[in-house]
Amino acid sequence: MDDEVDLHQLIEAIGDAVVVSNVAGKITLWNRAAEEMFGYTAAEALGQNLDIITPERFRGASLGRLSPLDGKRRHKVRQANLRVPAIHKDGHTLSIAFTVANAS
Repeated sequence: MDDEVDLHQLIEAIGDAVVVSNVAGKITLWNRAAEEMFGYTAAEALGQNLDIITPERFRGASLGRLSPLDGKRRHKVRQANLRVPAIHKDGHTLSIAFTVANAS
């Protein structure tokens, strides 16, 4: 019996949008639920900056300024839950809750 979990299949199967970016804000993972929530396909979103889902007035703000996380003690996962506005591909505004996590 193989007990190994396929992380990609798990991320695609969960009902929550999963959007992962690198520290520069470049989107590196975008699941099916994110497609439904934000209107962009994974092909459209991957490699783009998080600005595609960030209202204009918040663009340019680093996650470090939005989050209580800092660059110190990155030897373990640290996270913060945030409520912020987001924007759908068609331009309508969404109110989302998300988690920012630093891991090294």
